[in-house]
Amino acid sequence: MISGYPSVENNTTIEVLAVSVLDELKLSLGIERFNSIISITLIEIEKRIETLYQLIKEDDRSLLKITAHGLKGESATLGALFLSDACKKMELMAENGDAWLPT
Repeated sequence: MISGYPSVENNTTIEVLAVSVLDELKLSLGIERFNSIISITLIEIEKRIETLYQLIKEDDRSLLKITAHGLKGESATLGALFLSDACKKMELMAENGDAWLPT
């Protein structure tokens, strides 16, 4: 576990990065393939985060929900549990039309 932060859903802490997930991926994929996938995925995650910012500014809740959902799964697969948890919350907020989104 790399550092703990409060979960966005409750008062528990959540791992920022689950190293065990990365280790498991590395073992199953091999180091070369693992490094390639990590490099590509990090670029895609950065693009999705930029897209989320833009969708929030545009108040496009439908696409925000879809994008957050995709990023939630992608980050969980890589062990980025805090990011996945934050995306889950963002997905629910977009679905419910919660006030933090511009109106």
